[in-house]
Amino acid sequence: MSSHKKKTDHGELEFTRAAYDTLEDYQQDYKVVTRHSVWTTEQRGVLAFVATVRKADQESSERPIITQTDYWPSATDLSWAAFWFQHCFKTARMVEAWALSERERIKGSQQDMPAGTSK
Repeated sequence: MSSHKKKTDHGELEFTRAAYDTLEDYQQDYKVVTRHSVWTTEQRGVLAFVATVRKADQESSERPIITQTDYWPSATDLSWAAFWFQHCFKTARMVEAWALSERERIKGSQQDMPAGTSK
């Protein structure tokens, strides 16, 4: 008896790989560390996936820069791998937005300083 892969098996693998590539990319690009937690919810069969992002040099800090939660399964009919990719992708976009706001904050504080001074 031989096993046959379903057509969707390859797609699931690709979603999973893309999710991990997304995680690696934004963690390296923005010097952050992400921890994922999975929790049961009060709704039977629904899991909460929580991504907690901290600066890499402040990994032990109690204050994350981003906490992002998604639930699976949900009203959106997504496979596990597609959900995982979406969760990682959303977290990456939040990290990018945080990094942009940090750059703008730093740029603004430098413009407010008197000429000839530096931080």
